Amino acid sequence: MDRSGRIQEATGAVSDILGHSPGALRGESVASLCLPAARDRLIANLGRASRARRHLFSTQIIRADGVVTPVEVSARATEDSAEGSLVCIVRDVAGRALSFPVERLRLEDEIRKLHLQLLQAQKLEAVGLLASGMAHDFNNLLNVIMGYTELLARSLAEADSRRTRIDQILQAAVRAGTLTRSLLAFGRKPVQQAQVIDFNALVHETEWMLRRLIGEDVDLVLRLGDGVGNVRVDPGQLEQVLLNLAVNARHAMLRGGTLTVASDTASPDRTPGGASGSSTDHVRLTVTDTGVGMDAETQARIFEPFFTTRAPEEGTGLGLATVAGIVEQSGGVIEVESAPGKGTTFRVYLPRVDAKPEPKPEPTPARLGPRGHETVLLVEDQPPLRNILREALQLLGYRVVVAADGEAAIATARRLRGQLDLLVTDVVMPRLDGCELARRLTAERPGLRVLYMSGHGLDTATRRGMVEGSTLLEKPFSTETLSFRVREALDRPRPADGD
Repeated sequence: MDRSGRIQEATGAVSDILGHSPGALRGESVASLCLPAARDRLIANLGRASRARRHLFSTQIIRADGVVTPVEVSARATEDSAEGSLVCIVRDVAGRALSFPVERLRLEDEIRKLHLQLLQAQKLEAVGLLASGMAHDFNNLLNVIMGYTELLARSLAEADSRRTRIDQILQAAVRAGTLTRSLLAFGRKPVQQAQVIDFNALVHETEWMLRRLIGEDVDLVLRLGDGVGNVRVDPGQLEQVLLNLAVNARHAMLRGGTLTVASDTASPDRTPGGASGSSTDHVRLTVTDTGVGMDAETQARIFEPFFTTRAPEEGTGLGLATVAGIVEQSGGVIEVESAPGKGTTFRVYLPRVDAKPEPKPEPTPARLGPRGHETVLLVEDQPPLRNILREALQLLGYRVVVAADGEAAIATARRLRGQLDLLVTDVVMPRLDGCELARRLTAERPGLRVLYMSGHGLDTATRRGMVEGSTLLEKPFSTETLSFRVREALDRPRPADGD
């Protein structure tokens, strides 16, 4: 083979492997005998052989009959290196009977793609675990901030002007707690906690996050219709739908543009099951960007897991798949309309409900809520949070016994004489988690009620196995919320009472 990559001479054995006569191969470019995807790598290997004097590599060639065959090539430079010629010994590693067609190569390519998707999924899972851990720590800190803010507010007179500033701190902490819901939802499928909400109100509450997400060079326009109504969804998941659609739009408008979020009532062209037509009233969310748009082939695949038009380091390809999953889980339908250069419009249809939304209580530092006198075992591994919760429960009138972890709690409960009415425990703790602790203590004390606390969300507690009849108090929470949930837990009938 000469320095230009053309075959100068071929033996009969090589001709048999390639399926060409020796004369037909003379002057042929060696690259033309390889699969197009392997040509650059072949040229690089031949160049390496020229520099190293000898190089062994494998490639795949196309025989004269169109069959693709794997071969092993041993290439060495000729003694007269100035000529730049190579002598190549080609060995058919599969043998004539094992030569395989292009279809097998296509399947192998699919396997490689699936492997990359698996690696991406594992990476996403690791990031999700990291986000969950961060949310847990963040929620613990917020609970400390909220607890001491409430105590400070109660030390001031109602007319004290500083009360207004303290209320602002508390409200900021409550709003910060909503951010952790997005962290908890990232990278995993949380347990859906559907409730009736005012659709437009939720969009308004998410507006400030949307503006920070899309950047200053993208204008956000809200066009929310009057009297749109209510839907039954998980608020955190609906926020995730909005945020993921905004992220998708942002990547389509790298040079800026306009993101329009609108709401009205309409009926989708098809039902969630895929049938055409629907007589049910729906609230319609319309998200439109002025970005680059998509062709029909891309639109057909955008809701597939791992499908993405971005570079590997720019996205996972799970954002729109997550959106579609949430919408479907909520009984809704999602549609897309787009064209290259004309932007993209997503329409989300969610069933409209007549029920009224659950009221959201405003933070009220001065209000304590219901009180009690029972004995509570408080288990929390974070000292600042454990201290403020003990102080809050004592302020509510309860006799409080504390423990720093599950093992200490078991020892404390066994030393405790008299009635133990309620176990208030964190879910995720070192050595012995709250769910296992509750199972052991309720086995020893059948009448014990349990109230879990967690900054990880309901799904973590559910996976670890909550005892029957228990409830979860999600961090961060106010003293008022704590007072109501403790009272609810204590007022539930004891298991023995129902016998």
